[in-house]
Amino acid sequence: MGGADMRGALPAPMESRARLERCRRYGFDCVDFLEWKGWDVGGEYKLTVSLKNVGKKMAAIKYKLPASKYFGMEFPMVAKVSPGMSYHVDVVFRPIHMEAYEDEILFSTSMGDFAIPIRAVLLSNADIHWDGTLERLALIAPAARPKVALALLRW
Repeated sequence: MGGADMRGALPAPMESRARLERCRRYGFDCVDFLEWKGWDVGGEYKLTVSLKNVGKKMAAIKYKLPASKYFGMEFPMVAKVSPGMSYHVDVVFRPIHMEAYEDEILFSTSMGDFAIPIRAVLLSNADIHWDGTLERLALIAPAARPKVALALLRW
C-alpha cells in the first residue's frame, strides 16, 4: 500500500492517561490516534486499529465512519468481542491534495462512546541527507530515516 511512515497502529510502550481511562471506562484498549506521514497524492495507505477487550465479559462494539471522504473503512457492523480478544478495523487514507487531513472514528460500546483521532500530516523539519556528492540529495523524514527517500535531485 505504500512506504509512508504511519504511526499509531502498534501499541505504544508507554500508556497514556487517555488510553488507561479508555480501558477502565469502556473496556477496550487501543491506540490514542492514527497518523500517516510521508504520503503522496494519489496513493492509498492502510493502517489497522486493534481494539482489545480488556474486560471480563463479552462486549459489543460498533464504529461510525469518518465524515471525510479521504479516510475509508468497511461498512460498520456490530462486533462481539470475547474477553482478551481483539477486533481489527482497517482504515484507508486516499489523499487527493497535498494538505493536512483530520477526522475521527467514533466507537460505540454498551458503556458509552469514545473517539480515535485520525490524521495525515505534512512533513515538517525534514532532514537533508547528502551522500557527499552533488549527484544525489534526498529529503528524508526524521521518523522514517533511512528507509524512505522522498525527493531525489540530479545536477
